[in-house]
Amino acid sequence: MIKPMLAAASAIFLSSTAHAAVTVSITSGPTAFAASGVTSGTDKIVTFDYVDGQAGLPSGIAASGISWANDIKIGSSTGNWLTPTGDSSQYLRVQTTSADSKGGVSFAATGSQNPLFDTVSLYWGSIDNQNVVYVYGTGNEAIAAFTGAQMLKLAGLATSGSESLLVSFTNTDGAIGKISLASPHIPLEVDNIRFSNANSTAVPEPATWAMLLVGFSVVGSTMRRRKTMKRSFI
Repeated sequence: MIKPMLAAASAIFLSSTAHAAVTVSITSGPTAFAASGVTSGTDKIVTFDYVDGQAGLPSGIAASGISWANDIKIGSSTGNWLTPTGDSSQYLRVQTTSADSKGGVSFAATGSQNPLFDTVSLYWGSIDNQNVVYVYGTGNEAIAAFTGAQMLKLAGLATSGSESLLVSFTNTDGAIGKISLASPHIPLEVDNIRFSNANSTAVPEPATWAMLLVGFSVVGSTMRRRKTMKRSFI
């Protein structure tokens, strides 16, 4: 059964996308940040390392909801934002008034690349329970949503607001057209948002866990560190 704190994020699943399946892979450890910047083939990555962020976006990727002057950070500010572990570069801080994806920051694939992207990875820093990542198909339909609480539980980590993870979302039933980030009141920090195709991109994963989501109900076994687990939400 889904815990109450996860219900809001899980509710984003719609009946029209009941057959969509999103696999989540989580990588932790000292090499996670470096792994988040690895690209190959047709991959597109947003690094936030540009003075003019909009102009620095890779071709075929569009961003919305960002204030490039205010939301791109480097370093930490006590009580305001925290640098993702191991990240000495610029990163994105997202802070919204609600967990609704409509008020968040979005990154969308707009090009006609072949194959289409089925995976989006990001380096998720200083994870808080109420951080939310929404995953969309190519028809702008929301197919999944994940909270920081879910990611920490999968990784077997306690919530302290200082953990950072490389998280990859893969749509096993099609392509991913967009992701949206939201976090009410407490910031979400993220870097190296990468669009790729799982069939052509390999990323080093020193400690990986996985779950399969299709709907709402949880089925699965107890996860152990450094062991792959799959869960099904129906």
